[in-house]
Amino acid sequence: MNTHVSLLVEIPEILHESLGNYLEMRPDWDQDRVITAALSLFLLQTILKPLPKNYTIVKRPASI
Repeated sequence: MNTHVSLLVEIPEILHESLGNYLEMRPDWDQDRVITAALSLFLLQTILKPLPKNYTIVKRPASI
C-alpha cells in the first residue's frame, strides 16, 4: 500500500530557482519526483554511515 504524505516546506529562493531550471530541462520530472529522489538519496547516504559511539537517538516530533 502506497500512502502519500503532503509536506509544506520553506526553501531558499536560490534553491527554488535551481529546481525550476532543473525541471525546465527535464519535462518528464516534476517537483514531487525531484524532492522524493533527493530525500531518498539523503536518507540512504546518511543511514549507511556508522553513528558515533556517543550518539543517542532521541525520538521527537518533526519540526519543519
